Amino acid sequence: MNNPDTLIVIHTYKGNEQRVRDLMPFWQAHQQPVLVLSPAAELDYEDENGQKHDPKTDPSVSFDVPGVTFRSGGYAGWKGSHTIHRQIEHWKIAAEYEQDWYMMYDDDAMCLTARLPEYLFQDTRMFWSNEIGTHYLNYEPPYFFSREVLLMLIAAADDPTSRAMKHVNSVIHSERGTLERLLAAAKELDEMSEAEQLTYKVTENEFPYEQLMFILENPDTIERQLEDNIKREAMPDWGGCNAIDGFYVAISEYLGLPHSSFPNGVHHYPKVVADTAGPLVAKEGWDIFHGIKDKETAKALVNAHTFWRLGQSSVPIAPTVDKDLGPLHIGDTIRI
Repeated sequence: MNNPDTLIVIHTYKGNEQRVRDLMPFWQAHQQPVLVLSPAAELDYEDENGQKHDPKTDPSVSFDVPGVTFRSGGYAGWKGSHTIHRQIEHWKIAAEYEQDWYMMYDDDAMCLTARLPEYLFQDTRMFWSNEIGTHYLNYEPPYFFSREVLLMLIAAADDPTSRAMKHVNSVIHSERGTLERLLAAAKELDEMSEAEQLTYKVTENEFPYEQLMFILENPDTIERQLEDNIKREAMPDWGGCNAIDGFYVAISEYLGLPHSSFPNGVHHYPKVVADTAGPLVAKEGWDIFHGIKDKETAKALVNAHTFWRLGQSSVPIAPTVDKDLGPLHIGDTIRI
């Protein structure tokens, strides 16, 4: 059975072009139009990670592959108001294609099955993503929504002086108290004895032990967020959201869209120990991933998911063979 009319969108930039080449067969397996979107230009600045952006560098991605369209627009970068406006420009490009549904992948996100889950197509107002809640709600790729939602996002983003800005800035500034509590909790944990830390680890607290340990190992992460937060002005600019994932949260909440996390979604695969990820996929049926960095990992996860699906059916299945992707073809994951 084919997927409903869906545009498969890949967001990337020049530095990840090889990954796009490697993972393209997995996205094409959906047998729907594929649109690759990348920035059109660089700004002259150094970002918070110390990476220098040279305006003479071309950040766009384009190569010859049948059935795939490459477009570019906006400025390169991970955070900042210019990345928000790039996202809006990319939405407008995607809207030109008039599909009924849109699967918005980052270049390290994918669905392990050729057939997208049927539950995605049940509600034209639902916003799907890999939701995470470290210290406040965040949406992580991929993002899935209908054309109705896409046009709502574009309409709201086109008027940054609207009531939406009051909501967005309240979201931004309300984060500060949580960030401060999170940093204080990490410092308290650091001052505990080993026995006290062990007790904290096995008891329920506002902030999980693993999260606080990550902060202790990377204190600049929260301190930088606090510094950025206090500098932000309550001004009419969607760019105040700073990062695209936060932008999605703010604008979808402003629009009152229902939202949900993919039931079998996984955020940041590399945080799952490599030698246990495959068995867990084969056992639990994880299927929508963010954080897949290479083709070999993608192959292993697809194969693991295929064996999980085999276990869900008593009907004998004969997998096809593909010389590039290995013994199980992602376009024919299971035929019953």
